Amino acid sequence: VRTRGFRSVETASGTARSLVEDLAGRSGVPEPLVWLSGEDVSTDLATELRQAGKDCRRVIVYANRVATPTKDDLVAALDPPPDAILIQSAKAARLLSAAAVRIGADLGRTALVSLSPRIDAHVEESQLGGTGVCRRVAATPDDTGLLAELERLGQNRTGER
Repeated sequence: VRTRGFRSVETASGTARSLVEDLAGRSGVPEPLVWLSGEDVSTDLATELRQAGKDCRRVIVYANRVATPTKDDLVAALDPPPDAILIQSAKAARLLSAAAVRIGADLGRTALVSLSPRIDAHVEESQLGGTGVCRRVAATPDDTGLLAELERLGQNRTGER
């Protein structure tokens, strides 16, 4: 990124909340900040940063659209039920729940691995797989954390089925 002209490049892991807290607690943060985001977000970083006293502007650079899979596509994906489903957003949890109901899929033996506790709360609320379903949450809310949780799940399930 520095080769593209950026003078300061930092990476962070954690949640939007931890990013707001980190930036709000720093002095000398270059302002204004510009947050490039999708249309649908779980946390409005720009608003949160402004409330914390930082000048931040939001620019929506993409929008997700809901796909409408055919019943055959859903059956192919969910019947027989997969060993695990990775869930990266609350919207995905709600749509998966609707899809499972639509085709009568039984996800009771499918591990549902969520990107964050907030997403897992949506999984629990939707009652995906019923009350005894195996729900897991990534240790860090990123693809690395999600895949690490999937790997831990695989190690724990060796020989179960």
